[in-house]
Amino acid sequence: MSTQVLNQIIQQVELLTEKEKEQLNHHLKTTIYVKQKRKKWQNIRGLMTYSPAAEDAQIAISNARKEADKKREQQWQQT
Repeated sequence: MSTQVLNQIIQQVELLTEKEKEQLNHHLKTTIYVKQKRKKWQNIRGLMTYSPAAEDAQIAISNARKEADKKREQQWQQT
């Protein structure tokens, strides 16, 4: 977005009533919050190597940590 367009939007916002500004503020906060949550989920999606559908989440995490610990121990023993 160009600076000129942004400045026009700011000028128009100044013409709004307080209630309208509150509505706009709420809309912007909600939109930003939803996008941030979506990005966060997209960052971690697909990191599990297998489907933990059959396991409780805590059990799946514990098992993944145990496997990672075993791999690290094996790597240290090899060096």
